[in-house]
Amino acid sequence: MSALGAVLGKRTWLGAGAILLAAAGGCALGALLVVKGVLPEGGALAWGCGCWALAAFAGGRVAVRGRGEGTLTAALTAGAAAYLLAWLAGAAIGDPTFRTGGLYLTAAIFGGAGKKRRDARPPIRKPVRRK
Repeated sequence: MSALGAVLGKRTWLGAGAILLAAAGGCALGALLVVKGVLPEGGALAWGCGCWALAAFAGGRVAVRGRGEGTLTAALTAGAAAYLLAWLAGAAIGDPTFRTGGLYLTAAIFGGAGKKRRDARPPIRKPVRRK
């Protein structure tokens, strides 16, 4: 499999879909909280950015599951695919959040997707005693 095929594989698109679904659910919950008066209107952008960051982290984890190498690249590719789709949807519906908080949303998506998993430490080997 080529390097491009490995990055743009099925898991990458599953990760991008997971990002979009999780972010849509979180933003819908935020909208409900704003309507009910629990969340002030000024905090809606921070809520949305937090939702996108957590969704990008979770979707990035979906994208890298089962991969041996190139996990950061796969997670960032899933984030980039979700980012492109989110901007296209935001521009299509004319959402003002994408116009006013675009830099924050960009940082949230790529910051959440770019969390590199720390490799596990190798096990401590005890010296073998020979008789």
